Amino acid sequence: MSKAPDLKWQTFAAIGALAAIAIWAVVAAPTVYDPANAAGQRDACAKLDCAIYPAPKGHPMSDHPTGKTPMKETEADKAVRDNAFRVTGAELRAFIERIERLAAEKKERADQQKEVFAEAKGRGYDTKIIRRVIALRMREPDDIAEEEAVLEMYKEALGMA
Repeated sequence: MSKAPDLKWQTFAAIGALAAIAIWAVVAAPTVYDPANAAGQRDACAKLDCAIYPAPKGHPMSDHPTGKTPMKETEADKAVRDNAFRVTGAELRAFIERIERLAAEKKERADQQKEVFAEAKGRGYDTKIIRRVIALRMREPDDIAEEEAVLEMYKEALGMA
């Protein structure tokens, strides 16, 4: 049995990580406001709803809907973003359609299995036993033998053999 990790160390690590993030946000995070392109940034930010830092009062971007300075987006950024979304959207649609086809096939197979079980039951076979036989056929013979030996041992111990 493994020993549970010490909760004090987990707490200490989490606090350290949060402190590192806070220090980065205050010291190392870049400022993105460009006074020469304030209108363009405001438009881009409104379209993307992107924001990083709150704008101080009197700051040209303080009327921004989120009250934060938007990130500057270049033409190259827009091209990459648009391309990425198109590819991702098409790829996602393909995955979803494949999953839907597989689900339909799965349902069709389940319906066919139901029909076969109903036919077997109509001919007098015990479907519960058929299901057990199918499950046994999927397993390794060694695993089945081991399970049967343990079952016999337990039955003998309980006086059922």
